[in-house]
Amino acid sequence: MLQHRLDRLELEVANQDMIEVKVWTYTAPPTLDWGINCQCIYSFYGNGDIILRIKGEPRGDYPGIIPRIGLQIELYKDFQEVIWYGRGPGECYSDSKSANLFGIYRAMVDELYTPYIKPQENGNRTDVYWVSISDLRGTGFLVKGSEKFNFSAHHYKVEDFEKAKHTCDLIKKDNVILNIDYKQNGLGSNSCGPRPLPQHTLALSKFEFELLITPYSTTNISPSRLGKKMLCYL
Repeated sequence: MLQHRLDRLELEVANQDMIEVKVWTYTAPPTLDWGINCQCIYSFYGNGDIILRIKGEPRGDYPGIIPRIGLQIELYKDFQEVIWYGRGPGECYSDSKSANLFGIYRAMVDELYTPYIKPQENGNRTDVYWVSISDLRGTGFLVKGSEKFNFSAHHYKVEDFEKAKHTCDLIKKDNVILNIDYKQNGLGSNSCGPRPLPQHTLALSKFEFELLITPYSTTNISPSRLGKKMLCYL
């Protein structure tokens, strides 16, 4: 289990329409001699938009391959409707996606969960250009990446799947957990076969990515129309 340490924080009022917050953190497993230095720059704009720039650099005796690079956002339970432009409608990963075509898809959070007998990573959607999540009144936000990304949304955290031995061990949370992943390691078939091919492995090295987060209400604009508008940003 990785732990996070806040090393430094700076706030700057760039102008009357933008505030910038810079955060430096160190993320590492508690008992191993490696970790990742991260810098997150949050640019908050007067219209409600947030641009998040994330940079990371590993240090120490770090592993060659890791499961994922991204962030986890915990949302109030009312955020239930998910719409995305990318591969779908079913779960898919970098090395398991040929049957999932590009399109705009809609699902409720519970519909994104794949109930494997042994709880594990599930429900990912890959090659995503943007994803929106909203309550049933149509108030929510849209996330668009500087390049295609992965997302999943559950009533469970990643560590809940890792700790549970059976589905009956999973305790559903009220809140929604939205995972936005810059990259993920491929699935492979290592439980009964080979590891992921080299082109589908996530080798740990310096990384950098950006996200645009913009709020919306369907009384003013639909997620699909907003997503199309946002494609030219970043």
